[in-house]
This record gives sequence, C-alpha cells and structure tokens, in this order.
Amino acid sequence: MLEHLEHSIARAGRHKNGLAVLFLDMDRFKTINDTLGHDVGDELLIQVAERISSAVRESDVVARLGGDEFVILMEDLSAYPSAGEVAKKIIQANTPECRIGSHCLRTSLSIGISTFPQDGTTVHELMKHADLAMYHAKQQGRGCVQFFHEELNAKLLERIRIEHELQEALEKKEFELYYQPKVEISSGKVIGVEALLRWRHPRLGMITGTDFISIAADSGQLVPIGEWVISAACQQAKQWMEGNERLTKLPIAVNIAIPQIHTDLPDAILRTLRRYGLPPSCIQLEITESLLIRDLEKATAVLQKISESGITIAIDDFGTGYSSLSVLKALPIDILKIDQSFVRDLGKNVGDTAIVAAIVNMARALALRVVAEGVENKEQLAILRSLGCDEYQGYLFSHPMPADKLAQQLLQTTSV
Repeated sequence: MLEHLEHSIARAGRHKNGLAVLFLDMDRFKTINDTLGHDVGDELLIQVAERISSAVRESDVVARLGGDEFVILMEDLSAYPSAGEVAKKIIQANTPECRIGSHCLRTSLSIGISTFPQDGTTVHELMKHADLAMYHAKQQGRGCVQFFHEELNAKLLERIRIEHELQEALEKKEFELYYQPKVEISSGKVIGVEALLRWRHPRLGMITGTDFISIAADSGQLVPIGEWVISAACQQAKQWMEGNERLTKLPIAVNIAIPQIHTDLPDAILRTLRRYGLPPSCIQLEITESLLIRDLEKATAVLQKISESGITIAIDDFGTGYSSLSVLKALPIDILKIDQSFVRDLGKNVGDTAIVAAIVNMARALALRVVAEGVENKEQLAILRSLGCDEYQGYLFSHPMPADKLAQQLLQTTSV
C-alpha cells in the first residue's frame, strides 16, 4: 500500500490529478473479538474485507494495515465519483448483518479521508491526516465519514493537552460535584439529588463532565475518577447528615461507567459507605442503557450484588439503548430515567408522548419508578403528571449547583 501510494502521488503530481486515501476502522471489533473469540473475529474481518472490495472500483487499491484497520487508495478522482460517495457506498455495503456460525453480527465502519494535494503531498502526511479524520469520524458515532481539515489538527493537539491535564486534575483537587434535585411530581417535594461532575480547569474554566468523560475513558482514567465521585458524594452525604436532619432524606445518585463495572465494585462502594458511617440508602447508582447492554452478563452479576446490599439502581437515558423487555426483567433495577430527547418535545410531538406513555406503563408493570430528565417547562410537567410519571429533574425546578448553594435553597423552602 505504501509503495502504491508513493507511486500514485508521483503520477498525480505529473498529471495534475487528484487522489484520495480512505482510512477505515471497524467499530466495536475488539469487543466482538474478545467475547466471541479470534476465529469469529477473523471470519468477520474476511467478510467485511469482501464487502469493502465489492464497493470500490477495480482500479482502487484495498489493503488491511493490521487489526481491524483498512486503507483504500483511489486515483484519478476527476473521472469517477468522489471519495465521499464511495465511502457512503462502503458503509451501506456493511449495513446487513454478518452471519458467522450461530452468530448474527452487525458491524459498521468509521472512515476518514485525506486528498492530494489539498491535505498533503507525501505518504506520511496523507496517511496521518486520513487516520486523524477517521478518529474524529469515530467520535461522531458509528458508521460516519469525516474529511480531513486543518481544524482537526488543532482539536487533536487540544485533546492531547487536556488528556495530560486530566491526569493531574485529581491530584490537584480540581474536580467538584454539582447537584441537581429530583422532584416527586405528586407532592412537589425534592426526594433526591443527582451528583454531576465538574472540572474547575485552570485554563478553560468550569467544564462539565460530558466535555471530558470520553477523553478520560480513552486514556484509562475513568475508574479513578469514578472512585473519586463515589467518595465525594458519600462525604457530602455525611456533611448533610451532620448539618441538618432534613437533608439526610436525600439520596445522592452517582453515574457509573462500564469500566467501573468490575467484580470489586460492590465491595468498594460498601467500604466507602462504612468509612463515612452511611447506610446504603444514601447512595443510588445510575448506569446508561446503551453502555449496560454492551456487556450485559458481567454487568448483571455486579449489579445484582450491589442491589442485594440495599443500594438503589437506575437505568439512565432510557429509550436510547434499545434494550429488550427480557433484559429489563433480568436486571436488578429500581428506576427508569427517561432520556431528555423524548421529554423535550412533549406536547409538540405525538410520537414522543406515546413513547413516554409506553415507558411509564411498562415500568408500572415491572414495579419500577420512572424519572423524566430535562424537564424545562410547565407544559412538559403537566403531561408527565397526566401520564403517571413519578419524578422529574430539569431546569424547570433547578439547574445543577454546588452543594452549599443547593442546601441553602432547599432549607429555605418546604420542598424537602
């Protein structure tokens, strides 16, 4: 491939033709390889390679660099469909399931594209920029295409810098927890809070967790950060317990990521509770539906042990992960949190209202409580009340805020 690319660059330079390098990476291949074995992984690579080859021209060069990475070299673009159209054709070719033995596997590709001479005039530049574009395509979700542009370089450098600063953030005590109340719809009382991670960055100011959690996950820092969140939430619960009896009734919900779902997690949480002298009812755990179903068997065993200890478990962002009813029935969960994407257009979109109603009815049948996320106006709340939703959280009642400000606000009202 590299020799082909070198010769192609020379020809394109002489004839003033364009060429493109497409860098392809299979989404979630490592998970499939690790869980189903290398034989299944190898067969999957073969089938995907055949699909890629069938979607390009005979004159294009297709290579496998290693692992689950492929590269396509396309010459003389002026006489053929653009590289973007070919990339979309490749993605469509990989939409159907791959049948391997008793397994039906659905995979997708993330594709980055660099072009000559716009994005580079050497083998190194074109490969590097196509790889960088692929990395950004992967960040956008599965089955995406991304052309290289100079801003990606700046974004990569900033990401590397943040990753380095993130490694020191715990040590420098730059993390904080903000809290957003959960309100019981029938009574209007605050019956719990969710802890939300914030990073008081010395250069960028206050950053929400959604802006750096993916970097923490990619750099292997999610577990220590998650441990800090649980410890900080327990410490706050202890302070509220000692400061005012009214606030001791408020369980604190913390978010758990898949890397934290390991066999020692239940014991680690219980050790933290004992350290602060807290009962299990002080803490709730929230795990997103889409993350949960990636490793369902392992997660179920760990969550079962946590549930048996008396800690409440919620599925966060429910409705976006496509879990089945059998999965819900098997899981030791107590609460479903409806994703805000379904709440946002309540009253405007009939489909969203129907989905929320279905989730509430299903939860009733499974004896689960339901929390609606992202409630911002009274019309949304009125519809949720009519549908029988139990709790809500969102800007209608309160933005997330520091612990001392939240305590002050709650103690000044009768809403606790």
